[in-house]
Amino acid sequence: MRLPEMFFSILNHLGRSGCNEDIDKPVETSVTDLSVEAKPPPAIDSSWEANKVLLAAVFCQAFIEGIPLCFGIFENHYQDLGLPGHERSSWIGVCAIGMLYVGAPFINYLCEGLKFKPECFIQCAWAICVISMVAASFCTTINTLAITQGFLLGLSLLIIEMPSLIIVNTWFVKRRGFAYGLIFSAADIFGAGYGYLAQYVLHRHGMRATFLTFAVLAFVIPGTSMWFLRPRPCSPSEDASEESTARTEPLNNNECPESTIVDEPPHSRPAHLRPLLYLFLLGTCIQSFAYYIPSIYLPTYNTQVVASLVDGSNQNTNLLGVFNLSQIPGEFIFGWLSDRTDVHFLSTVSSLVASIATFLLWAGLIGDFPASLGTLMAFAGLFGGFGGGFLALWSRMSMCFDSKVQGQRVYSMLSMIRGIATFASGPISSALLKLGTKLQNQSSNPVPQTQTQTHRGIETRYKVMILFVACCMAVSALIAASGFFIERWEKRQNNRNSPPVVNGIDPENNCYRHQGTQIEDSRVPPLGLEKSAVGMNDYGRERGRDYCKDRRRRDGWMGE
Repeated sequence: MRLPEMFFSILNHLGRSGCNEDIDKPVETSVTDLSVEAKPPPAIDSSWEANKVLLAAVFCQAFIEGIPLCFGIFENHYQDLGLPGHERSSWIGVCAIGMLYVGAPFINYLCEGLKFKPECFIQCAWAICVISMVAASFCTTINTLAITQGFLLGLSLLIIEMPSLIIVNTWFVKRRGFAYGLIFSAADIFGAGYGYLAQYVLHRHGMRATFLTFAVLAFVIPGTSMWFLRPRPCSPSEDASEESTARTEPLNNNECPESTIVDEPPHSRPAHLRPLLYLFLLGTCIQSFAYYIPSIYLPTYNTQVVASLVDGSNQNTNLLGVFNLSQIPGEFIFGWLSDRTDVHFLSTVSSLVASIATFLLWAGLIGDFPASLGTLMAFAGLFGGFGGGFLALWSRMSMCFDSKVQGQRVYSMLSMIRGIATFASGPISSALLKLGTKLQNQSSNPVPQTQTQTHRGIETRYKVMILFVACCMAVSALIAASGFFIERWEKRQNNRNSPPVVNGIDPENNCYRHQGTQIEDSRVPPLGLEKSAVGMNDYGRERGRDYCKDRRRRDGWMGE
């Protein structure tokens, strides 16, 4: 009898340890197990995936944005060829660069408001860029080049700028200034390299071969890297805002569980009601009026004033290369410093040094600096480095406002203002140059053509335009400096109008405050529920706030 008993006992044991036990036993799923089993997304700011996306943005966005930065070489070539309407050729570069910024709010609304995928915009921008370069290779007039090299190329820049930065924003928060500075400085690297490439191919093979070369490069490099430009995936434990991080602490008597830290300033007013927004927009507008004028007219100025007796084509390439290359350390350093230093101080330094360099080196108004290639090289380096660093500060300017949505809108508004000002700088610079020529001809002692290379810029027909650039940068520096006091006045007004904070709790905003950091109570579960992302998301924002209010009333933090 022992053998049958042993046989049935083995079968019974196998049945209990098999699937029958799972059927009889009730299924228990814990929200904690769900959150543990879910694969966490890559880390923000420091993961390899974040750096890979940043590298893809460099070879996709920056590669295409560097093409119009070498337009000064094309403009000089158009004037040498005597193309019909070459006196209006500056409009091509102005159109391409201006469209990069002017439609940013519309693209931002499509991506953030209507939830279009930014990857689709990037792919469309890549296709339009290639088409524009191929079409430009068959153009023989300035009007057709304005459509292809100006409008179509600018359209591709417009479509790729904001979607690419939106994707980068999902991966970078604390190092966002560094990321923006790297992208913008990389665009200047490509722009400087394009200048030498365009100069060589234009002189050896002509316009058609040059544009086709750019088309092949745009087809291969951005066409490969754009497939790695993807937004950061969000886990169930994260809020809808990518800029917030989860904070888990034990439940004490003086705080609510599972709050969320948000790296945002404690302002409650919308962006359009804050004077700081209009100060940023005004400073950016005035700075943009003057910033692109030297990059367009420096090659022509060098040919007509400095190198009027010799062939200055190679000098023009080096001059424009210095202007673009100097923006590389400028944008990178200013972007890196914006994560660590006050943005108003950096914007003041950026515009002030550019203004002093214009007065001192290009105009020769301060001191006796004659017009020479060395003087123009020094001016191009200082103006491009410090003036170009202003663009890398936009990321921190936009983060001076409350939410991610407001910050993205502010950035798009800054881009739009820069685009409008860049468009306006074209006719403004042409009118100023005509006025300077008229004043030069009316002078009682005009400077002979053979002696212009020994005189200062203030004594040439470019003097009115040079003074305009210098004064715009000086006014922009003054506005940026006033922003330091405006922001502190806003903080005092906000603290004066807000109720007192008791034991670290701000009853008005339903949040904790710790050293200026706002901690939202947006995902607080009811008492007794396990601390998990799934449970918190199921109960939502309103339930969590009601719970924290009840908890504060019970502990005596706020009255009934």
